[in-house]
Amino acid sequence: MQLIHPGLDEALVCLRAVHSATLRDGTTPPAARAMMEAAKQAILNLDVDIDGLGPIAPAELAAGLRTAGLAEQVLQAMIVGVLADGEPDPACFARVEAFAAALG
Repeated sequence: MQLIHPGLDEALVCLRAVHSATLRDGTTPPAARAMMEAAKQAILNLDVDIDGLGPIAPAELAAGLRTAGLAEQVLQAMIVGVLADGEPDPACFARVEAFAAALG
């Protein structure tokens, strides 16, 4: 698999989606946060505060992605983020499934 480095607009919607998918009781778990911090520097080239990211709806994510293969990459990042902090939260997986459905 080749790693995709999206442009600014796509990078931001991807980060918002991973953040939205991994939230547990309104907070970002530590391992998921560390993953997003690393991704925003190494892959996304973003300088944003993760806690300041607004939520994103599945349809908004789908509308914001144009690069081939990026939908699969962001879904994989969501799954890793949800699993990163141990026992997966069923609500997190439900959000990932909603994003996956919107992305086809």
